[in-house]
Amino acid sequence: MKTFVCHCAVPVLRGLRNIEKMAAVALTLLILLGLSALPSAAAAPSTSPGTVKAWGGNYSGQLGDGTKTNSLTAVDVGSLTNVAAISRGVDHSLALKSDGTVWGWGYNAVGQLGNGTTISSSTPVQMGTLSSITAISGGDYHSLALMSDGTVWSCGYNNYGQLGNGTTTNSSNPVQVNGLSAVVAIVGGGYHSIALKSDGTVWTWGLNLSGQLGNGTTDNSSTPLQISGLTGVVAIAAGRWHSLATKSDGTVTAWGFNPYGQLGNGSTTNSSTPTPVSALTDVAAIAGGGFHSMALKTDGTVWTWGDNLFGQLGNGSTVKSLAPVQVSNLTGAKAIAGGSFHSLALKSDGTVTTWGYNSYGQLGNGTKVNSPIPVAVNNLTEVVAIAGGASHSLVIVSSHALDADAPTTTATLSPLPNLAGWNNSNVMVTLSATDNEGGSGVKEITCSATGDQPMASTFVSGASASIPINSEGQTTITFYATDNDGNSETEKTVTIKLDKTLPSLTMSRTPAPNTYGWNNTDVVVNFTCADTPSGVASCSGPMSLTAEGPNQSVTGSATDNAGNSASLTVSGINIDKTPPVVSFSGNKAAYALDETVNITCSATDNLSGILSSTCKNITGPAFTFPLGTNTFKVTATDKSGNVGQSSISFTVTLSFDSLCILTHQWISKASVANSLCAKLDAAKAAAARGDWKAKAGILAAYLNEVSAQSGKSLTVEQAALLAQLASGL
Repeated sequence: MKTFVCHCAVPVLRGLRNIEKMAAVALTLLILLGLSALPSAAAAPSTSPGTVKAWGGNYSGQLGDGTKTNSLTAVDVGSLTNVAAISRGVDHSLALKSDGTVWGWGYNAVGQLGNGTTISSSTPVQMGTLSSITAISGGDYHSLALMSDGTVWSCGYNNYGQLGNGTTTNSSNPVQVNGLSAVVAIVGGGYHSIALKSDGTVWTWGLNLSGQLGNGTTDNSSTPLQISGLTGVVAIAAGRWHSLATKSDGTVTAWGFNPYGQLGNGSTTNSSTPTPVSALTDVAAIAGGGFHSMALKTDGTVWTWGDNLFGQLGNGSTVKSLAPVQVSNLTGAKAIAGGSFHSLALKSDGTVTTWGYNSYGQLGNGTKVNSPIPVAVNNLTEVVAIAGGASHSLVIVSSHALDADAPTTTATLSPLPNLAGWNNSNVMVTLSATDNEGGSGVKEITCSATGDQPMASTFVSGASASIPINSEGQTTITFYATDNDGNSETEKTVTIKLDKTLPSLTMSRTPAPNTYGWNNTDVVVNFTCADTPSGVASCSGPMSLTAEGPNQSVTGSATDNAGNSASLTVSGINIDKTPPVVSFSGNKAAYALDETVNITCSATDNLSGILSSTCKNITGPAFTFPLGTNTFKVTATDKSGNVGQSSISFTVTLSFDSLCILTHQWISKASVANSLCAKLDAAKAAAARGDWKAKAGILAAYLNEVSAQSGKSLTVEQAALLAQLASGL
């Protein structure tokens, strides 16, 4: 096939104005001419601004070096400095400076440079009065700019409403896109535009012939429309007539034009709604070429699919692919970009590799030979950003020396953990990264967490990140920092151990109290401590109570490894080890028959009190007690179970005199009483002289007389008792 070289993009543009009717023809023509291009994603500012270099086709001044001469190797773009981002259209180029201004050069027949004219420029010119711009993107013949307030501005070709201002009138000055706010990313397709909002939704406008707006129709729109059902999007990209989005789970979805399989779903059928790209996960970045698509995975490999006529898939062949294939011999990539029929990758060492169509030298390797596998761009290092046009390529070269050293990140916990490594209040983990002196500076910190407070991998721009930890247990944060030259430190981890819950205590006492709540021995209280998650650091040991007394208490305490402390007070411990006291009063020790015994018994206990006692008062006439020694034993038990015992003894004595007195007490008739007492006195006298026979005879007479008085002067019981007592004499 003969390759045609065309330096006049205007006729090409005019030939595409009826694109809805000429899609197939235009596509074939564009392949032949090599003039189809669009940005793969919004060009956001690099934190390492620099100068711009370009190479390849320059027929419209798109290399920006003041000439219209093609170049097979990189040349400097004008005097641009402090460039933070770049993008390109078919044959115009854009640059965003770190001061928020936008500059363009190259083809300008429809006002895509935004400087109020339609005059092309081979050197950079400023885009109107736009300022505070944070991202740029070039469509085929229109340009987009994202302002820091989240609004979007556009200029250039507008035949299909791709400027989004509700008209189809071209504009050589930036106009605001209708109704858009909170936008975080933009991208220009061939003749359509895409915006990603902060809520993860995607909005599109412009040409929709192939369903590239993703709204289920093929109707053009001059104002933004939301793609229904597409949420959780984190990145967007576009091919000429197709669109792509990366979701937060690392998968990719695509929609629009698909004859070459650029949607990556295994078919060649157009789709007006998003469809998943087959078997593609862990995607970190996406890009669209003319009719092919690209994805950068988190492992640094690059995958491509779609048109491959010139080897733009980079897999060593020129056969199209309906599903992603890996680019050969390419690892360590950190950025990707698609031209019309060529592709670029920025490697972590700051070099650039390219593959695909090369008739204009757009591969930058000093030749015009196509390459189906990656080749290095000549003499180019310290690159921080890349972009690919229809027939040219752009890069930003860092203004500082290449940084080969990774940053270093430290983790600080507030408050600090204790000596056991635990915290007992919420912890703020602050990650602080520093780059080596003279380095490129910290770009971002990547962090994730596992354990009791898991967190998905998160990228935090800048040199610091704060992570609050408020879930109890152990949480391990994995983190590393990446500088603006792509150097990443080895992953580090910090484990936060958080326990905000007080330990628990339970108690047991030995021995248990009796029914009345008393103990009569020493009491030992044992404490059992438990804690989750840090575990028990200290727990009170057994506590012995040896002192007597009611309502005693002991307090045990527990401390966990996080420093949380708790206590438990055990009260109501009653100890009485002293037996009750039994006492007697009123005892004479010896009683004559005629006396009265009146002994009082009492049982006392000063602590638990008397529970039971056999104590009774001993009272009554002496003659009612057995003669001789009388002994009474008393037992008393207190409520603590102590037993006290005591006894008392007294004697009852028998004599002739006491028997005579008793006789007088019972016999009121004096003559009878005197008669009986006379006999007792005579018996006493006989006993005194040792005349036992006379004594016995006299007592027998006494007994006979007592018997005779039974039932008369004496009751039967009294008579029997006098007789019994007399017999003892």
